[in-house]
Amino acid sequence: MPEPQALFEQAAALMLQHLVPGVAIGWWKDGMHAAGFGVTSVDEPCPLDHHTLFQLSSITKLLTAMATMRLADRGVLDVDAPVCHYLTDLRLADPDVAANVTLRHLLTHTGGWSSEPYFPDTGDDDQALQRAVQDLARQPQVAPLGQFFSYSNNGYGLLGRVIEVVTNARFEDAVHDLVVTPLGMSNTFLRAEQVPTDRVAWGHTRKGDVVRLDHRWVPRGSLPAAGAVSNVDDLLRFARFALGDGTNDAGQRVVSEQALREMQRPQVSCGPAGWMGMGWFGEEEGGATFLGHSGTWLGQWPTFWLSRELQCALVVLTNGDGGKQVHQQLTRWAREQLLGVRPGVPPEVMQASPEALARVAGRYIRPESGVVHLFEVEGTGLRLRYEAADGTPVGRREGVRVGLVSADRYVVLEGPQQDTVGKFLTDSLAQVRWVRAGLLVPREGELHRTR
Repeated sequence: MPEPQALFEQAAALMLQHLVPGVAIGWWKDGMHAAGFGVTSVDEPCPLDHHTLFQLSSITKLLTAMATMRLADRGVLDVDAPVCHYLTDLRLADPDVAANVTLRHLLTHTGGWSSEPYFPDTGDDDQALQRAVQDLARQPQVAPLGQFFSYSNNGYGLLGRVIEVVTNARFEDAVHDLVVTPLGMSNTFLRAEQVPTDRVAWGHTRKGDVVRLDHRWVPRGSLPAAGAVSNVDDLLRFARFALGDGTNDAGQRVVSEQALREMQRPQVSCGPAGWMGMGWFGEEEGGATFLGHSGTWLGQWPTFWLSRELQCALVVLTNGDGGKQVHQQLTRWAREQLLGVRPGVPPEVMQASPEALARVAGRYIRPESGVVHLFEVEGTGLRLRYEAADGTPVGRREGVRVGLVSADRYVVLEGPQQDTVGKFLTDSLAQVRWVRAGLLVPREGELHRTR
């Protein structure tokens, strides 16, 4: 098997190939191996290494979930109790959901909400998260409570507000005390003013030949979903903890082994070979189970995954639009070359009948942004296009070819999302009412029927 140095050489090459200003990478297996390449910013370039700080975006949810489970271990929270037991003034678009949604629903993204949008910017004072939760009353219910996985930043914001209320502390202070300090994550921050900005890799977005440097932080009302800042060293420290029995490096009990394993077990399906635990995404590949989380925020694309069976972990932090391709290709290379895990066989496209295609074709509309996922019949397959609410194309005007691999599953056959598998979801009468490829999107005219 190649040595980790070969992984770092791959990272440096992919950084150049995908026009990413900088990459920090960490590998854990029988010890820590870490490196960094490129620069923190194209405007004021400083060398980047594995100590450099990046915005973690949605990887933050792992910290929020861990804080929740620590409180559950103490008996302060019950993950199967309704949220309204802790937030007695909770108001949601669907009163029945407000009365019955539990912490487990929030942890596993089964509240039935969309991932759009992040919480709005509700200010930077200590009431920012409380105001963001109050805004949830305006967010539509896109699916029945508990029925499907539907990734939701809003759900984790609600979870963060519960943590604030039961600890009588600001969310960032509670998570610092519950997770960051006991795990020795001294380079992890949850407030922008605490971050040493001379050590930060800023995000870069690209449109044509124009590169935009972005210095914005995640709004404070979105901290529980996406607001942490950290580096490779601390994420590998978190990985070692997650691979263990619930004790930290000093041998002190942080969380029970039972709670740690409960977070990591499958709770709900979210893809052909994937599932959701409590905060953790999981997938089976090559006979091994991998747990992890990725994210994105204004030109930053981090990813983080581990395997208990193989006792290994990978962290890839990037600060450019091409970062997603970098970490996807590094993940594939590391699993194949360092672990000997071979990828699964891509699903085979079926020759779909006109009736099978007509059953799923149509317009699926994101309720908040109005973006349309338009599936049109094309020969024995489909063509997928995206349109804004005003009808203008989003992304490739011609769309991408899509093939059915079963009555309810499809695979993208070309473009940047090639080999992505999606699923059409049905109600109790087997009528197609949603499509899911990351987001859960209702079919046109179906939103009102989720209540």
